[in-house]
Amino acid sequence: MRAVHRLLTACLLFSAACAAEGYRCEFIDLPAYVVEGRPFTVKMQYATPPGQRVSLRCELKSTAHVVLAGARAEVTGEGVQILTLTAPERAAQGKLLLAGWMGEDWRESLCPIVNTPTIEVASEARARRLEAMQAAATTLRAKYIAACTPDGNVGIIGSVATDWPTDLVVDLADRLRQRKLGVSLVQPGEAVTGVLDPAVFDLVVVADARLLPVDALEALGRFANSGGNLMVLGGPPLRRALWPFQGKFLESDAYRLAVAEAVKPELWSDFEQGTGGEWRRATNDTAAASAAKPAA
Repeated sequence: MRAVHRLLTACLLFSAACAAEGYRCEFIDLPAYVVEGRPFTVKMQYATPPGQRVSLRCELKSTAHVVLAGARAEVTGEGVQILTLTAPERAAQGKLLLAGWMGEDWRESLCPIVNTPTIEVASEARARRLEAMQAAATTLRAKYIAACTPDGNVGIIGSVATDWPTDLVVDLADRLRQRKLGVSLVQPGEAVTGVLDPAVFDLVVVADARLLPVDALEALGRFANSGGNLMVLGGPPLRRALWPFQGKFLESDAYRLAVAEAVKPELWSDFEQGTGGEWRRATNDTAAASAAKPAA
């Protein structure tokens, strides 16, 4: 793995060394997530020397930097180009990367190759949940932006643990307000992408970094990658995720148990008892691939 990393680093350094003067590209307005099987667009800002027409390229890659798909457009001068790609199936790729460059061969890119942070590939069900969260985030953003002062805006994410001293958060908020900073107390369940944004907060303080909702962990990663300032208290930090279930936050084992107890199994077919429709063995090869799906 180290050898692969060294090779990739060497290739990127070689690419940067070969970049020609006057060529530039970068990603702008990246999607927070993409939905499996759906087309999505990315915006790329570019510049070329006067009169030069070249290929602007965007590659969709796995987190192992394997190219899965690509899009290109002929550009010249300066401007913004919108490119369309299709997200892979989530089962194959839970996260993806985008790489941008210019020219005909990435090893001889006319500009330094730019790579994005990882982007989540969401299922349809998760996309619906994320869209609902984004709708709620619009209202929350307005509330937190209103608390901003000319000296800055700080968001403090509270703790979900019962053993964390709540007066610590109150004391910290008071001290920051004394320095004429705007301060907002953000509930852990509200710490989502769209709320945690450098355009909203100059600094985000995680009051108890031991336990955080999984959506908050993802939002904090995007916040930091977008240039936001992050401070965490407590530890070990950002290692234990919590999952929402029926108004509570549960760690993974408790979450799985709660879901298993809440789900009522429904018998679809019992081959031994002959229920669920007629079934006949067609092969003695137990290793043969098989599949079943409801007919109606």
